[in-house]
Amino acid sequence: MIIGVLSDTHSYLHPNLLPVFKEAGVEQILHAGDVGAYGILRELGRLAPVTAVCGNVDVSGNVALLPAEVRLELGGVTIYMTHIGGKPFAWYPQLHEPKPAVAICGHSHIPLLERERETLFLNPGSAGIHTRFGAPLSAAILRVSEGEAEAAIITL
Repeated sequence: MIIGVLSDTHSYLHPNLLPVFKEAGVEQILHAGDVGAYGILRELGRLAPVTAVCGNVDVSGNVALLPAEVRLELGGVTIYMTHIGGKPFAWYPQLHEPKPAVAICGHSHIPLLERERETLFLNPGSAGIHTRFGAPLSAAILRVSEGEAEAAIITL
């Protein structure tokens, strides 16, 4: 299964995001918070089913009703997603047992792909239109199959 992962859109989708996800054959989309406006999720939903969590800027309207965290299984892989996670070495001990195969967060706007023990930590960066902290605008493609997960950060 091919999953598009994004975060921190802050009410705007980068114009290259949907073409990148479409070309990759994305079958599911995960948004790790700071959606900004619910219309973003509707737009993403035209491409594939969307699961999203609430971020710290999602304080009003329908985005404020999103869950703070989700745990799901896709392609035989357990995935945990929340908006504010942290550095893998510090976040790993805080994850509930059983540890997920993939832990996804956003918030920092800085892309991260790192393995800590059995968990793949993924922060797709920001898929909006405004850069912050000198980080590139980015998203990620997560491939899961038969209990295995691999990911790649895509600069937009």
